[in-house]
Amino acid sequence: GSLSSENASAFRSSLEILLYFVKRIAIDNDDMLMTGYINNSSISKDKFSKRELIEDKVWSSQKAMTSPLVSYVYKILVSTALASSTEKLPLPALDHQDGFIHLSTAHQVPATAARFFSNDNLIKVLRVPYVGRIKEGVKWEKGIPSSTELFPHLYGVELTWDDVEEVVEVVNSRSEGYVFPEGWLKF
Repeated sequence: GSLSSENASAFRSSLEILLYFVKRIAIDNDDMLMTGYINNSSISKDKFSKRELIEDKVWSSQKAMTSPLVSYVYKILVSTALASSTEKLPLPALDHQDGFIHLSTAHQVPATAARFFSNDNLIKVLRVPYVGRIKEGVKWEKGIPSSTELFPHLYGVELTWDDVEEVVEVVNSRSEGYVFPEGWLKF
């Protein structure tokens, strides 16, 4: 049978994710050579170098993983910053400096909290549904140049309380770091 529009879209997203990871493996391994398809019809014996893979439009970063399969993104803030907040969410200096709002996936939140908020006693983690204008404003980019992990970065969209589904306070126990309520971080 034929795919519904919704299933076709999900299939395309899954294919984009698969292509992204194949690209990352090829690029991250300097010695790897890859046999490729030419003219969409026959397998070529030609090998593509790392540089050719990077430059080839099929593997371009603009087409790679534009919308991973996540339902929520998260914003971590120092608890004191929210105490005086009104309708607009306060942004840390790093967000102002970088020109976008740093967000994390559920999988990334614990490591982000440990790395950037280890000296704080209490943080607030905001759960934001990954839909509508938030999804449209997010670009998936490397967190640091040497990393291959992509993080959601929100461009051109102001994050407000209306965007936030739920907030949780998380205490830094120092010995165990931040321990999140079981089941609160949703993918």
